[in-house]
Amino acid sequence: MKLNTTNGTKPMAGEALIRKVLLTNAASSGVTGLVLLLFPQFVMDWTGLDNRAALMGTGIFLLIIVTFLLWTASRNVVSPGMY
Repeated sequence: MKLNTTNGTKPMAGEALIRKVLLTNAASSGVTGLVLLLFPQFVMDWTGLDNRAALMGTGIFLLIIVTFLLWTASRNVVSPGMY
């Protein structure tokens, strides 16, 4: 098994998978957030929702979540043996 180059420890099982899941979630949330923020009228027409501010607010919230997901995916995993 390869050593993690950042801290010299073995990578945890599933670490690559969870990073891919986080990045996929960030991408899909980012696209959805941008659509809600930039094209609220399209979403209103398509879904029948009538609250533009709520759609745009949800878009902003999703973009905040995207920054957290990207930050989380970029962090080193703390080894359980370091506690």
